[in-house]
Amino acid sequence: MTKEIKIDKKIYKISVSKRSFVSLAASNNLSLKIEFIQLTQEHIDAKRVDQASERIGDILFDIVSGPTQQEGIDYTVGANFIDWADMELEQILNVDDVVRLAYLVEVI
Repeated sequence: MTKEIKIDKKIYKISVSKRSFVSLAASNNLSLKIEFIQLTQEHIDAKRVDQASERIGDILFDIVSGPTQQEGIDYTVGANFIDWADMELEQILNVDDVVRLAYLVEVI
């Protein structure tokens, strides 16, 4: 599956399988990591996705080509995961939807 994303007015085509990554340098020791995750039945049943790396600070989460989501209404954020049990996203997300997680990671 190919998805288009727009970053700084440029459009990038990204091939999305189970999990894809885009990393952009944010500063000398931080990098912006963007994960694209194609949801499986396991994600839908668990009502959560795990992030691949330890983040620094907040995390942004949305559905690629979907409506805007709001933390606390549509989903909650754990130490290393996004959870939508008993939240609005429980009624919206389906198998094969692609979600995007964006967060900062430390570059060593």
